[in-house]
Order: sequence, then C-alpha cells, then structure tokens
Amino acid sequence: MRVYPEQLEQYLKTELKPCYLIFGEEPLLKMEAIDQIKTAAKKVGFDEHHKFHAEPLMDWPAVFHTCQSMSLFSSRQTVELIFEKRPAKEDISQLNDVFKLLNPDLILILSGPYLTKAQQNAKWFTQYFKNALYIPVGHPEGRFFANWMRNRLKRANLEPQADVITLLCRSFEGNLLAAQQEIDKLSLLYPGQTLSLAQLQQSITQHSHFTSFQLVDALLAGKVNRGQRILQQLQAEGIDPIVINWALNKEINQLYYYSLMQQQGLSVIDEMKKQRLWAGRQQMINACLSRLSLSKIEQMLILCSSVDSAIKTSTSVDPWLSLQMLSISFADSTLLPNFHHSDIN
Repeated sequence: MRVYPEQLEQYLKTELKPCYLIFGEEPLLKMEAIDQIKTAAKKVGFDEHHKFHAEPLMDWPAVFHTCQSMSLFSSRQTVELIFEKRPAKEDISQLNDVFKLLNPDLILILSGPYLTKAQQNAKWFTQYFKNALYIPVGHPEGRFFANWMRNRLKRANLEPQADVITLLCRSFEGNLLAAQQEIDKLSLLYPGQTLSLAQLQQSITQHSHFTSFQLVDALLAGKVNRGQRILQQLQAEGIDPIVINWALNKEINQLYYYSLMQQQGLSVIDEMKKQRLWAGRQQMINACLSRLSLSKIEQMLILCSSVDSAIKTSTSVDPWLSLQMLSISFADSTLLPNFHHSDIN
C-alpha cells in the first residue's frame, strides 16, 4: 500500500507492517518517516535496531545473520537497509532472499533514492509492496508545499498571518530541512503566538538551495517565475555560470533532436520511452516542444554558444543576463533576438 509521509503516523497507530519502503529524494521526510516507524515499533517490543549501508557494498552475510538470529536482549528487532543508489542486480537477488525471512518478530525498513514507475513494477519491489507500506518521499511543490508549511506551523503552535506562508515557501523552496529549522526557531522566538509577516522577515534568512537540474525542470514545465528565482539563487550562491549553461545546452540539444524527429514524422513518445524517461518528464518535454519551433530551438542553441564564448573570453557581455534571457525563452521564445549561425564565434 502507498501512503504519503503526512499519513504515516495514522497508519502506524492501527497496525505495523512487516516491511516499509521509503524511497525518494527528500532527506528530511525520509529521516522523519524512519524515526516514526522505529518509535512505533519500539512501543510494541521491537527494542533492538540494526542498520546496514549499501555503500560501498552491503554486508549481506551480516544482514542474513541478523534477520535469522534472535537477540540476547530482545526477541523482536527492526533491520534498516539503506541504499544510496538504486539497488543493483546483485542486491535485488539478495533482497529476494531476505523477503523469505520476514516474520512477526522482524520489521524491515528499506530506504533509497527515487524509483521510476518501471522500477516500482520490478518483481522484487512488487513482491515487497504486497506486504509493506510504500512511502514516497519527494519534495512537495506548489500548493502541496504551502500545505506542508501550514501543517508544520500548526504543529509548532504558530498561527500565520496573511502572506507568511507565501514568504516561507519562496524563501525555503527546495530545502525542507532549512524550512523546519526556521519553524523550530520561530516557535522558540514567538511561542504560541500569531506569526506576523514583520516577525518572519526579521527572523528569516535565505536558505533556498537549488541545482541546475531543478532549473532545467522548471523551465521545461514553463514555470518562468520559478526558473528566474532559481537562477537568481544559483547566482547568489556563486555557482559558475558555465555549469548552468552546460545543463541548459544539454537539454536544448535534446529538444532539438526531438523537434527534428517531429518534423520527420517520427514518434517522440516512443523515443522517450526507449530512453526510459519517466512519464512526468515526458509530459514536460512534450509541452515544451508545443511552445517552441525548431527554428527557435536553433536560436536558443546559438545563444548558449554565445554565453559559453562570453564566459571563456571574459567579454563585456554579462553571462547572467544572457542566461536570464535563455531561461525566459523556454516559455516565450518571441523574446529571443534573431540569431543566425554566423553569430556563433
């Protein structure tokens, strides 16, 4: 059964499953889910906890020994297997054998990075899924992030005034851990109070943390304002513009390839499936292709080249302004100047 992090506490009150699958990229939600499971298990006699890491290699003999042995101190135990990367073939083979050891005195917790739909449909995962709770721990966005922030403030006994949620979301977008730390600080500064915008502005510091890959995703989705905020934050953090330009150039080249396929009457969807792109990303790319013509994508590639040249030759051209123009063009390519191939130095 799939449940989301905010639902987990309620499910743990009703029954404990023999296995919990916690996969996704949000470290705070992952850590909190594991702690909730361990706490609930301890209340009913699972007093001993063992943790194993897959990096550099999972110690499978020790895992099997632990799962098959009865502790001197407790007859019931939880075993946590942590995968920094998606389980490799050899790990999957061992996981299939571990599954056979599940029993009422053992709770298994598996955690790792985001799993695609195809990986969730793999035999080992579906086998566990039937006997487990699956808790996907992705970063909440948009109204889901606002709801998450509102619930965290309520839990901290803080009542937000108008615009407080908006400012918190904008300041901590992409960084739930820093958001929780800020809420903890606010609960100490203003315990049980109504939180005003002025109080928040006085307390808050900029904690948003982004990567060039999040920038690319925002631009593919046509979220211009979010893309501009991410770009500004990357600049403030001192990220080298050549890294950002490389990521954008890579994505625009891929768009150019797909756009050419469309012109030739070939199936872009089939190609993306061959490349094992997850469904959400396929939708973003298709939406982007519907906004951009092949000629506009060519102009975006030329602008990428000029940005690269400006960075490497230290010209008077501000690469950040060019990156800003390039970012906006993902949603509105009419803002691009009419470049020609001869413009590439």
